Amino acid sequence: MPRKQVAEMNTLERLHYSIGGKTFRGILIFSLIISLAAAGFGSYLYMASIRREFRSRTWQMSRTGAYMLDTEKTLEMAGKAVEIYAGMSEEERLLLHDRDPGMLSRFDPVRSAYFEETRQILDEIRKSHEGRAAFTAFIDPDTGRRVFIADSDPTEGFCPPGSWDVYDEDLLKAILEGKAYAIDSFYGFGAIPSAIFRMEPYGYRCTAATAIGNVGQYQVLVMFDTDMNLASRASRRFLWQYAIFLLAITALSVFLSVRHTRINVTEPLNELAEAAESYIHDRKGGGREGQYFSRLDIRTGDEIEYLASTMKAMEQDLGTYVRNLTRITAEKERISTELSLATDIQAAMLPHIYPPFPDRKEIDLFASMYPAREVGNVIQLRPFGLKQSWTTV
Repeated sequence: MPRKQVAEMNTLERLHYSIGGKTFRGILIFSLIISLAAAGFGSYLYMASIRREFRSRTWQMSRTGAYMLDTEKTLEMAGKAVEIYAGMSEEERLLLHDRDPGMLSRFDPVRSAYFEETRQILDEIRKSHEGRAAFTAFIDPDTGRRVFIADSDPTEGFCPPGSWDVYDEDLLKAILEGKAYAIDSFYGFGAIPSAIFRMEPYGYRCTAATAIGNVGQYQVLVMFDTDMNLASRASRRFLWQYAIFLLAITALSVFLSVRHTRINVTEPLNELAEAAESYIHDRKGGGREGQYFSRLDIRTGDEIEYLASTMKAMEQDLGTYVRNLTRITAEKERISTELSLATDIQAAMLPHIYPPFPDRKEIDLFASMYPAREVGNVIQLRPFGLKQSWTTV
């Protein structure tokens, strides 16, 4: 609340506390809140949709890979890798994780002709679907390790047979069984056997798997990775574009709202205030016939128009009242003047010299006058020393 009254404020203070200023700030705050909420929710939906798209696409690649590969030959190749892995001690398996050449060379029997054919098939699928990695692997259920069998990567990032990394329990469950995300439940979709996570040294990835069989307790999978950094960059671009669009819409909404308020609220109220100020100034200056509210043409169709109509009727009623009061006052002044004149005439009729008979000592004569209103007085004459007598004039 302002500490000063309106009359005590300067121009900036009046602008700050004006209806237009308050309306502008209110609309601006409300629009910013709505824009931030829309930006947050829109970004969440967009990112969730992008993530689902990547999970679905990666899973479809794994399904395609499982379909294109010869299941029997793939399981045969996986059996060789499992046999070698199962015959190692834990110390030797740890050396596999460190890419020890001696330990990895024990998996050379896996590198058959079908090994290269598998790599070629998976790499073609990866390229056609813009995947990041494609490989076959088996899962060690005791340790959660993903042990590579045939990796399609032709670069230095190639993971040789026998090398492995570790999935935690939740991640492994999401890859094998799927995880129900909020966006899936919202649209009524089923869970997709895939997971999005950060894993060194691979970075931000989406991984999906399709099981093609088991070798003993080890489940053999066809797995694909997609680079989620692409989704992050796309989301950032979308967020910037969306934010700019919302800011433009917010600015336009604020402008139109303020303009609407100025035309339909602020300006009509200012016209009423100026008319009232001119009316007061005219009355103080002695004016009586000026029309200030009657000349206003306010057509807002709301309470402001009703207020203007009321002020017009009040101005007309006050004008009629002032004219009647002026006429009555002039009539009263005329009557008062005539009565005053009649009073003077009546008073002049009375004797003004006392005593009227200075040589007559036997009597004293006095007079008193009692006015009825202004004229028509009652005069009492009372002689002293004689019989009392009364004379009324």
